Amino acid sequence: MEKLKNLLTLIKNLLKPISSKLAAIQQIESEKSEISSEPAGVFKENKKWEYIIIHHSATSDSRAKDWESIRRYHMSYRFNDKIITKEQYDYYIAIGKSGDLQKPWKDIGYHFGVEYIDGQLKVLEGRSLNESGAHSGIPGDTRFNDHGIGICLVGSYDNKEPNEEQINVLIDLVISLIKKFDISIDKVIGHREVYDLLRKPRMKSCPGSKFNMIDFRRRLHDRIIH
Repeated sequence: MEKLKNLLTLIKNLLKPISSKLAAIQQIESEKSEISSEPAGVFKENKKWEYIIIHHSATSDSRAKDWESIRRYHMSYRFNDKIITKEQYDYYIAIGKSGDLQKPWKDIGYHFGVEYIDGQLKVLEGRSLNESGAHSGIPGDTRFNDHGIGICLVGSYDNKEPNEEQINVLIDLVISLIKKFDISIDKVIGHREVYDLLRKPRMKSCPGSKFNMIDFRRRLHDRIIH
């Protein structure tokens, strides 16, 4: 019961209109061509969420706070998945290597993270739930960013399954969101399943080849009806 109260408080906090954050976002929007590679949009109250999309970070969990490293990465200039400086970014643009470049995002791409910190599994705040994510878009199609709550399980699950504690914490979080936003269980999906819904070849295994989304949805169903 205490865990559920904590999750509901966390969700409520992410729905608060924070004036300083909104002002920063508005400033970024006004300078978007120079700063952010995210599509125009979408900061509004009472946002309509239709999906919950599960991810993994595809990195090892060092048991430190990797969540902040992910945030720093998302908010930096990047080339070939590595952080670079603004000067390096300008250099690559000048020599025509724009295809592998990314500008900083306004915040971490996910709305929630789940990570071990000092041996304890924590649910961590990401970007506001009043704001679109940056976790499941493909070129020309942002619907799953605009209407999907992104949750990232820190770690790599291509070669091993998430442990029982991780699954249970995810289930608690997802059920809280399902009830808060009236989302159906069949719209709780893994990142890789976005491609199925778009009728495109899967480009990712996320949230990991060993993360069984069918079983996860079954367990959600069993928990909700009981």
